[in-house]
Amino acid sequence: MDATTAKIDIGNNAQKAKTSKLAQTAFGVGILSLLTFGMFSPIGVVFGIVSLFQIKCSGGRLKGMLLATLGIVFAVTPVASTYSLRILTMPEINRAICRSHLKVLGRAISVYGDEFDGRYPTADQWCDLLVRYADATKRQFVCLSAAEGRCHYAINPNVEPNSPPDIVLLFETKGGWNQSGGPELLAPENHRGKGCNILFNDRSIRFVRKEEFTKLKWKPGED
Repeated sequence: MDATTAKIDIGNNAQKAKTSKLAQTAFGVGILSLLTFGMFSPIGVVFGIVSLFQIKCSGGRLKGMLLATLGIVFAVTPVASTYSLRILTMPEINRAICRSHLKVLGRAISVYGDEFDGRYPTADQWCDLLVRYADATKRQFVCLSAAEGRCHYAINPNVEPNSPPDIVLLFETKGGWNQSGGPELLAPENHRGKGCNILFNDRSIRFVRKEEFTKLKWKPGED
């Protein structure tokens, strides 16, 4: 067979190559996956991979690799986007949950005060006292993004009901129970080292970044 004949045969094979129906299906399912936010993603990926394999093994009788590849990309995109969004928003969700638990514990402290002449629970038993007298549940003492432990909050032993409103009352810390102390117990690692949720004496809550910890007030009279 001379070079001219070989070229003719190659041209004939190229003309005879048909577009893989499975590749076309993979492309269609990929688009459908985009429109349905990933509902058909697994099917699109399987069809795309199988059609690529068939095209590769067809000896030039099948074409449609671009369609199959696009089908896979379209099928994977909504899943990847959803997963990435979850990764980005999960820290914010955990931070919000810890914030809501602090808010509930702040209300429990107020309930306890109503029962005991306006006093705060003693620092060495504050968790037990809120459970016993203010109906606080053990779930409310847990920060989901923190490590293991019964409670991820501590109370400032230097604060009183009549202390200035901007003094720290409760704050996030490592796992424990009936914990009390000051800035040495702050645990920004609960939120990837960025900071801690703080409940102040006026019951306001703020996420304080690590670089702002030195501005927190722990005792009456502090500037």
